[in-house]
Amino acid sequence: MLTLPATKPRAPHFAMPEFSSISSNYHDRLHPWCIICCLPNAQTLIIQRFRQRNNAEAHLRVLRQMNPKLR
Repeated sequence: MLTLPATKPRAPHFAMPEFSSISSNYHDRLHPWCIICCLPNAQTLIIQRFRQRNNAEAHLRVLRQMNPKLR
């Protein structure tokens, strides 16, 4: 995986929340797949949530085509 300087956001990637987590809510359980952008200082930004993995992968492909610098 390519590591970038801490001043620039990292590329979006997949994440699936833990269903046993106390903080997960009903919406998180309906949309378990999400695209997350890693920001500096260990912060994250959820770009979009999806119910199905293939929809999340397709959206991520479009994001990468629009901005080839993201990997």
